[in-house]
Amino acid sequence: MSSEKKIAVVIPTYNREKLLSYTLDSLVRQTLPAKSFEVIVVDDGGSDHSKEVTLSYDSHLDIAYLRQKDMGFRAGRARNMGIAHAESPYVLFLDTGILLSPEGLENHLTIHENSHHACSVIGNIYAFDTPNELVEKILPYADSTDVRTCIEAAKKFEAYDFRQYQYRVLGNDLHCWAAPFDVFWSGHLSVDKREVIKAGGFDAETSRWGGEDVDLGIKLFLRNNIFYTDNTITSFHWPHPKAVSDIKEETYQCGLALHERYNLWQTAFYRFLGSPKRHPLFSLNMAIHFTGPGYDEKQLEAFSLKNREKFEKGDTVLSELEDFA
Repeated sequence: MSSEKKIAVVIPTYNREKLLSYTLDSLVRQTLPAKSFEVIVVDDGGSDHSKEVTLSYDSHLDIAYLRQKDMGFRAGRARNMGIAHAESPYVLFLDTGILLSPEGLENHLTIHENSHHACSVIGNIYAFDTPNELVEKILPYADSTDVRTCIEAAKKFEAYDFRQYQYRVLGNDLHCWAAPFDVFWSGHLSVDKREVIKAGGFDAETSRWGGEDVDLGIKLFLRNNIFYTDNTITSFHWPHPKAVSDIKEETYQCGLALHERYNLWQTAFYRFLGSPKRHPLFSLNMAIHFTGPGYDEKQLEAFSLKNREKFEKGDTVLSELEDFA
């Protein structure tokens, strides 16, 4: 491995060889020279041709294929394998089916190298968690060989990153948020490798979808890492069937488990995620911002119900939301 390598891309995968090729194609088209990054694909025990697909890129990318036995959903352990194999100081995690914009790697690296403190950089994912009816509208306009075209298609049908509403209301300065770890999603995310190792990496024991990334986010938050997001660091989530049928319930259960593990005043608000009176856009950080650090379920339900129509509009700004005065 050359000392010129500055950032590693770790991609966990499972029986999605076609989507994997889309992700790898987007890495071939990066503005960052190929000599400056390494790519590590970690197969979570799939039975398709992901190995052959991965190795077919070895003339274009410095790429490695790793594999673990199929013992259920173990994306956290797969990412840890990628981290252990990486020799670069920074690691970008991409999910299979995420197409990174051409300037993506270069922009991630610039933020890390210019930061005076260890940080994590959260990328934007267009068309993430897109409803099926919207998928049918986007796909005719999407081109797997052109990420910019895909992103424009997503914009055309307002298929933005699901977190975009929070950014619009609370701002993009995540260091001002009480719980930035709540948007620490490993589908498109870069980290300081040394910090991740010191924090213990991803929870390798979890088999619950979606909990391992926020868990690591909390550990890095407790290590005083800085969290950044930047609207110019973009990617496109190629629509495909969801891994979990009931994401809301799975997210709620993950939140409860995280609060039981860390017992932070911020994680106490995960208990509200299961309330039938909570609007889906009323996130943990919004709940904290508008109701204060003391967890009060009745107050949270009242706020959510009072502002339901404004949440439904989707373009609400901070000053328009009503308080309890």
